[in-house]
Amino acid sequence: MPVISIGNIKTGGTGKTPFTIYVAEFLLRQNLKIAIVSRGYKKISDDGDHFIEGKDPAPSIEKLGDEPYLIFSRLKKISDNFILASGSNKSGVAKLIAEKFNSDVIIIDDGFQHRKLKRDIDIVLTESPATIFDKLLLPAGNLRETGSSLNRASLVIKNNKSMLIESNEALSIKYVSKGYFDIDDNKMQVDNAVYTLCAIANPHSFYSLINRDKLNILRKFEFPDHHAYNAEELEGLFTGIDKDKVIVTTEKDFVKLKSMSSLFKKYKIVCLKIDVQFKKGKDVFENKLKGIIGK
Repeated sequence: MPVISIGNIKTGGTGKTPFTIYVAEFLLRQNLKIAIVSRGYKKISDDGDHFIEGKDPAPSIEKLGDEPYLIFSRLKKISDNFILASGSNKSGVAKLIAEKFNSDVIIIDDGFQHRKLKRDIDIVLTESPATIFDKLLLPAGNLRETGSSLNRASLVIKNNKSMLIESNEALSIKYVSKGYFDIDDNKMQVDNAVYTLCAIANPHSFYSLINRDKLNILRKFEFPDHHAYNAEELEGLFTGIDKDKVIVTTEKDFVKLKSMSSLFKKYKIVCLKIDVQFKKGKDVFENKLKGIIGK
């Protein structure tokens, strides 16, 4: 079955998860059954591989990890015609999907370095270097591979995220704000001054989108990527803030916070939802996908 890999050459922060959701939603709208393979990085429960079908009840975030859980939540709103698999051996998980599930296509989230697995399209997301560390290999910098490795990619897509600059690349995407949503998924009107909370690799685009919505950030609460929150920690952190003001977080963080009902009783916590949009090359990209799925 066709395999689509979505990856990067940095240690996170290029937008693989939002773009995986974009590709998955596109394929679901083609009436295909899709399977998504993710490592479930830093999931709390590391007790083997997990396979969740879209028709199943909501999975445990501890077993899946925050990013696969977010993918499940977003896709469920469109269709239940998908399988979400979480495991450290992506080629092994993909083989099990091919044997046990009747899917039409497999998407590998963060698959560029997983070269054991053959893929029909190798997509790599890039962004403009922000610091010297984005130009140096690990452990000195953030690069997993040198820039020359992009030569083996099928498609290189520049993610401009929230930047307004024009891109010269043939394929480029950006983030757009869908608005602010509460724990019941109601869209909220947010006043002009907010706090922020996030545990993502590169929060700059998160802040930029909030500022573009003409909101003033009073204070930023930041944690390392994939941080596992607990209610006691956050209540201590929020001591002294204005409880009439909203705390804005990301979708990836929000799925971890939802289980902490005590927090939502004390504080106004909402998430900023985003979508991916193509700035250039949307038709080229979608035709490439249709070519491998026979549409």
